[in-house]
Amino acid sequence: MVKETRKVLRTCIACHATEAQETLVRYVSAPDGSLLVDYQHKLPGRGSYTCLNKKCMTQAVQRKAFTRSLKNSQLNVDVEQLISSLQEQVRARVLNLMGMARKASLVSSGSQLVISSLKNPRDIAWVLMANDITQGVGSKVRERTTRANVPLVECFDKAAIGQALGLSERSVLALMKSPLAQTLNQELQRYTYVMGEL
Repeated sequence: MVKETRKVLRTCIACHATEAQETLVRYVSAPDGSLLVDYQHKLPGRGSYTCLNKKCMTQAVQRKAFTRSLKNSQLNVDVEQLISSLQEQVRARVLNLMGMARKASLVSSGSQLVISSLKNPRDIAWVLMANDITQGVGSKVRERTTRANVPLVECFDKAAIGQALGLSERSVLALMKSPLAQTLNQELQRYTYVMGEL
């Protein structure tokens, strides 16, 4: 019998919604009085939480909720800096997970290889396509993923995808079904959200 682990709950200091800790953004105060985004919930010290949206982050700053919750009256908070830091950390997390997926042999990359593998898509979780791909190749990938009923995510440029995989530029990658693919998909959803909404 598998033991059920209870989710740790935390409350957003802006809207006061109580959510699972891993769905919220954590913050800690640095020794120099600045506020740090702790996206992976690893930094030591007392933490504060907000929902993953600009409204809650902005309200927390305007209402001085970080100052109260972290018990630091000297806290220096800039909402635009917080948003930028969050975006950078989510991006780094996604690219790091891509590298892990490649090391675990869960990735096939390169437009020709991915287009070919979409003929038998049973084991493909989803496809990632660079946003600076050529129009012709992009149309082919979109058409093949639609026909194969495989989710397609379009983000990052070819250089960033290639660097994450430890290779030269890559315009397309396919990820095989696995728990890591699910985690990466969740992080990609968060990335596209924070880049668009924040």
